[in-house]
Amino acid sequence: MLGVSIPGLLVTIAAWSVCLSIDIFIPIPEMKITFWLSWTLIAMFGGDLLYLLISSFIQLKKSEWGNKLAIEGPYQFVRHPFYSGLIYSVTGLIAISQQSWSLLISVLPLSIYWSWLVQKEERSLVKQFGKRYQDYMKTTGQFFPSRESLKKVAEKN
Repeated sequence: MLGVSIPGLLVTIAAWSVCLSIDIFIPIPEMKITFWLSWTLIAMFGGDLLYLLISSFIQLKKSEWGNKLAIEGPYQFVRHPFYSGLIYSVTGLIAISQQSWSLLISVLPLSIYWSWLVQKEERSLVKQFGKRYQDYMKTTGQFFPSRESLKKVAEKN
């Protein structure tokens, strides 16, 4: 939406490439994790990614894009689940598979970059949905669940 995905994806891939290059040229110690922990983390990151991607697309059926504010499924936890999956889950999967600390550390600058990038999208959503989206922003984290969103979900169940 609003040209966020393509530049964000390109910068993210570039950041991952730089981090993996740093690992080649600077002797950063490899992650020392056991086989089972590695596969457990891969399953966790992979499951999170699948949940975020599949349920995001289910919640935002193409016919409803721009007409309805999605606040169910992964949107009850974060405002941008697709981007969240890319920033955290995919980075985690690559970091574990490449045993790269520098790649894992890239999450911080990527989070800042994506936060800056989605501002245009969020301004557009505030214009379209008004106070409802502003209230949603107050209780739901941008890419990572807020305490309020977790509390709200726990109270529902």
